[in-house]
Amino acid sequence: MSRFLDPSPADLVMREAERLAEHPDANATVGAVLHLTGAVPDLAGLRGHVIARLAGLPCLTHVLTGDGPKARWMPAVPDMARHIRGHQVASEPKAPEATVRLILRTPWAEGAPAWRVILLYGHVPDGFALLYLTHHAVQDGANVVTVMEALFWPGLLPEQFSALSRGVPSTSRPACAKPCAAP
Repeated sequence: MSRFLDPSPADLVMREAERLAEHPDANATVGAVLHLTGAVPDLAGLRGHVIARLAGLPCLTHVLTGDGPKARWMPAVPDMARHIRGHQVASEPKAPEATVRLILRTPWAEGAPAWRVILLYGHVPDGFALLYLTHHAVQDGANVVTVMEALFWPGLLPEQFSALSRGVPSTSRPACAKPCAAP
């Protein structure tokens, strides 16, 4: 059995920079929002869908422990009630952005993998959004896209995952894949 990779210097720098930051907005949280059409999925179904895909995503099942040369990535079981939550959003035009800004200030739990999925609903009559957040020591922007695809796009093989896209044209919101649709 092979050991998980040692943390890189960048992993340690990102974690330490956030620890030393004096302002709550100076954090190392990165993520993405998926805007989807269709019925709002129930949290139990969404949690079950993510659990079914965790085995292929070690970045969601490890936590960085220790400091300096003693730092290691260690296995940790995510608590789905903590990692996947719902949040009702007001229907005002700026409410989704304000909600995301508020959630960005939520600190990461000690000893738990640094990621979360928040089901945002109520801001549009015909859909919802999935906010995925993680700590930059765990994933960078391109990896966030890959994790989102692994979690929510059906049947992609690893070689089909996207690289980070720039200048994506504005299109309508896609429908959620069947596994996370409301029952």
